Amino acid sequence: MELKVWVDGVQRIVCGVTEVTTCQEVVIA
Repeated sequence: MELKVWVDGVQRIVCGVTEVTTCQEVVIA
């Protein structure tokens, strides 16, 4: 699963996101 997130106006694609992954972990990554 790929999750597209916006960080400071920059789009980042986070791969390997699972239900266990929390929003905090995504932001840190």
